[in-house]
Amino acid sequence: MQKEKKAKIRPKKKLDQHFLVSSYVGRKFSQLLYKKKKLVEIGVGTGFLTKYILRCRSVESLVAIEIDDDLITEFWLQYTYDSRISPLLSDALNSPLRLECFDAVYGSIPYSITGPLLSLLVKNFRKPVVLLIQREVAQRLAASPGSNEYGRLTVLVRLVYNVNLHNIVPPTAFRPPPKVYSQIVELIPRDNTLNNLVIERVESLTRCMFSERRKLAYKIARKCLEKIGVKTSTLPAEIFGKRVYELDEKVFLKLSLMGSDK
Repeated sequence: MQKEKKAKIRPKKKLDQHFLVSSYVGRKFSQLLYKKKKLVEIGVGTGFLTKYILRCRSVESLVAIEIDDDLITEFWLQYTYDSRISPLLSDALNSPLRLECFDAVYGSIPYSITGPLLSLLVKNFRKPVVLLIQREVAQRLAASPGSNEYGRLTVLVRLVYNVNLHNIVPPTAFRPPPKVYSQIVELIPRDNTLNNLVIERVESLTRCMFSERRKLAYKIARKCLEKIGVKTSTLPAEIFGKRVYELDEKVFLKLSLMGSDK
């Protein structure tokens, strides 16, 4: 019987599964999510993080999203007694949930969905987020303009969030160990009222401009603005004399708002 159970929760390569087994990571998540009442966990896996989060007495409800039907079945068998838990078999990138109804989103997520998930949270959530992601991506989110790590994902996330980096997590914290290090990232919402149309415009502009990140910003900005339907003879003074990757998020926002009433 025991061998049968282990077979059910064997990590699947096609789903990029690496199961967290490190208790200090669980404790850190519970510290960062302390006092949050309504939570969403993305990629619950074996329920390792969940058990630490449920120790927070503040938790009133937790929707546990998992794309693997074998894992969600095993997870439900573990937590069927707990009325706070609602398992959801779903792709986190196409979930039916209204994220705005929750207080925080967290999870140890597959590296392959990091970019699309962050884009989704920037547009549709904008409340506290705690994620365990690949270390290089985490450091990219906190990178300064002009650095090699700075990129379009940095700009997009920082328009909405302040980025706090926490523990670096070694491969040995997972089963099986991945080939890279991970890091805990805390995203704290900034006080702004940017709407989704503006965010999508920034996303389109930065996707275009960072494809030529080391070229002069004013030349690339004019070309990329035309691609999104904006023709202008004047550009912000801040972009002259700089390369694309040297512009901060406020400049990209200013460029994105050109030709707009917002």
